Amino acid sequence: DQYGRVTEWMGATTDIHDRHESEQRVKEVSETLRFHLENTPLAAIEFSTPECRVTRWSPRAEEMFGWSAAEIVGRRLDEIPWVYADDVLKVRTLSEQMVAGGLKQCVQSNRNYTRDGGVIDCEWYNSVRLGRDGAPSSVFSLVLDVTDRVASRNALSQSETRLRRLIECSIFGVALGDFQGGIRYANDALL
Repeated sequence: DQYGRVTEWMGATTDIHDRHESEQRVKEVSETLRFHLENTPLAAIEFSTPECRVTRWSPRAEEMFGWSAAEIVGRRLDEIPWVYADDVLKVRTLSEQMVAGGLKQCVQSNRNYTRDGGVIDCEWYNSVRLGRDGAPSSVFSLVLDVTDRVASRNALSQSETRLRRLIECSIFGVALGDFQGGIRYANDALL
């Protein structure tokens, strides 16, 4: 009024319940994904496209490869000395295909160097995320260290090779038969 006292007031309210619930759900999903990424037994690594810069480097990636996230995040793939020399061309070719949008997902096996100069055999499970424009916006990789599996497979192969040589060079006749009475293999001594 004329004396500066409030005689009426007017207010407006907006129901933000739905927005608050949506924000809570996004927060929960984000926390869940972060938890799983930080606790998976696989290394989780994300690259931006098209420059292939590391944008995510999980704790398991730190353990597996030896570099900390602080040392790796922000660096381009070709700036990290971790692809085994004989596998560089294969990795580069596949990376180019993913960045160009030619592959949506793929699995590859290659060897990688660790920070201390060791070599590990890895399986890379890659997926490409497309942006709204349909162009690749990121590549996400889950990496499994299969060094022990490869070593076991190689040891088994070497053992089989030695046994085969022993049988083939033996002065004793050796045959391998099936349950129908047929001979599937016979060494020279038996023949």
